Amino acid sequence: MRQRVATICWGLRMAWHMDKRVLLLASVLVAALSVLPAVALIFNRASIAQLSEFLAYGTGTFADVLPDIVAYGALLALIAVSGRMNSEYLSALMENTYAYGMQAHLMDVVNRHDIITLMRRNVNEDFNYIMRRSMALNQMIACLISMVGKAFSIGSLCVAAATLSPAVLFIVAAYVLLAVLLSARFSHGTRFSWPVFRKAEVKAQFLQSMPQEPNVAKEIRLFGCADEVVSGWERAYDVRMRLAVRRSAEAEKRTFLASLLFYAFLAVAIASLLGALAAGDATPATLLTTFSLCTSLFTAVGPITRDLMSLDENVFAIEQQNDLLDGFDSVPAEAARTAGREGRAGEGAAPDDASVRDVASGASSKAAAIPVFEARDVTFSYTGAKNDLDGVGLVIMPGEVVALVGENGSGKSTLAKVLLGTLPTDSGELSFCGVPYESLADGALSKRIGAFFQDFYLYHHSVAENIAYGCVDQVDDREAVRRALRHGGAEHIIDRLPQGLDAMVRKRIDPNGVEFSGGEKQLLGTSRAYMGDKDVLIFDEPASMLDPLAELDQFARIRSHTRGRTAILISHRVGFARLADRIVVMDRGRVAETGTHDELLRKGGLYAQLFRDQAQFYLDDDGASSVTRKASEEMMR
Repeated sequence: MRQRVATICWGLRMAWHMDKRVLLLASVLVAALSVLPAVALIFNRASIAQLSEFLAYGTGTFADVLPDIVAYGALLALIAVSGRMNSEYLSALMENTYAYGMQAHLMDVVNRHDIITLMRRNVNEDFNYIMRRSMALNQMIACLISMVGKAFSIGSLCVAAATLSPAVLFIVAAYVLLAVLLSARFSHGTRFSWPVFRKAEVKAQFLQSMPQEPNVAKEIRLFGCADEVVSGWERAYDVRMRLAVRRSAEAEKRTFLASLLFYAFLAVAIASLLGALAAGDATPATLLTTFSLCTSLFTAVGPITRDLMSLDENVFAIEQQNDLLDGFDSVPAEAARTAGREGRAGEGAAPDDASVRDVASGASSKAAAIPVFEARDVTFSYTGAKNDLDGVGLVIMPGEVVALVGENGSGKSTLAKVLLGTLPTDSGELSFCGVPYESLADGALSKRIGAFFQDFYLYHHSVAENIAYGCVDQVDDREAVRRALRHGGAEHIIDRLPQGLDAMVRKRIDPNGVEFSGGEKQLLGTSRAYMGDKDVLIFDEPASMLDPLAELDQFARIRSHTRGRTAILISHRVGFARLADRIVVMDRGRVAETGTHDELLRKGGLYAQLFRDQAQFYLDDDGASSVTRKASEEMMR
């Protein structure tokens, strides 16, 4: 209970911080509208009393009764309108404020945190789940405000009951107390199945989404495993459905018991008043007003169980959000970043953007003496179990084209991502253009570096947008997009599309969208790296999906457009590495060798072995076509 109260307080503080005006407005408005049923009872009783006198004794005229009847009817209409206002207008008002506000807050916290934590499967699943429950804060606030309104309504109705008779007040108080106690008792335990439900839901959604991906659907059909996928989905969905049905059944049982309690209360109240009426201690107006009071009370008390259940479920979701945000512990990370900047303030101000650009491009003799990238004893681990980068030392000078080669898993792509700043180092020193990474301004690396990685993604947007995302400042610059496509060798792909740059990628959103082959996607991805005419380029396996001749064209094109720039070329194909000024050989997360192609061949180490093995693979295969053989010979030369 203490944890739930603390969570509710945390949620209220979040809502107050997001927009206290909406919270106050909704609370005051609901509380004011909630007393209308009690006010309506007063007019109801007065109208019935006057009508009874008029009908029984002819006292007064109908014109005397008419104002109270009209006022009572207006109040009933206002109550009906206020009910819709509570359920629709206020819900929409708070949704725009608190649901979207919580989404923005969660995204802001996550965006400030390191990507390694987000890549962990349990954290990723937790975050995706709580993002789907980002409405929880809005729903919790709605439940609390609804309960505040019901409290005002019940209190005002109890005051109205006191004006009828002490017996009616006693019966009403007993009913309200018993109903609240039962509702509180029934609302406990509603969260017991959520962890199991969530696990089954995640699995069912994953299996359900698999066939929707064209590549996965192709594999399912190819290997004939559709029955296994469907049966796995059915098992997960059955668990989810059983829990959902159980929860619905529990809710219906509670609703039935609440209704049963109401009818028992109504029977007692009416029986008591009938006895008083027979004894002459009550009037027909009191009897009819009490009946209206009972129905108004049921309207206020009946949904309490549902509100408490909904409140408990949403508090549970907010507990998870709070736990995740505490687990991210983003404030220390940001504080460390700020401290890093301030700690170097005495050493002189960090270079401005123009100075960094001069270093990256080698625009001056002084800049040419400062490395673009410098790594000293850098280590990094995805899991913490072993180092994926183990004491890497590397210096890349302005205008230098460096090739990273090595077998799969040697750490080439990981090192490039560390240099790009997308992965944080565990230890060691890392600087860009003489500035330590922790002192770089936000976005400094992305403004200076164009990159293509083999695990790139084409978004469900237009082709122009997909290319322009390499430099979002030029998203509306069609000429810059065209230029990047020419540099990347993808212009001919766009020229054959009827919609050209406006063609939508993939058919999932737009039925008229286009699907590209693996090689075409790769050319589009490399084109993105050329956006913004950046001084530093990183290419990670930019030709792995191309045929041999297209691969040679891609290599030549990259070499042409890297002249005068600093570039890192990553490939497990050593023929590509010959385009570089210097070759860095990675092995088990370490820099094993460095030098030119000829120097490394004479050394006879790991690079020479890789070169011989690949040359043998390409040139000794008698089954290879003449085109493949010619391309291989050109690449090895």
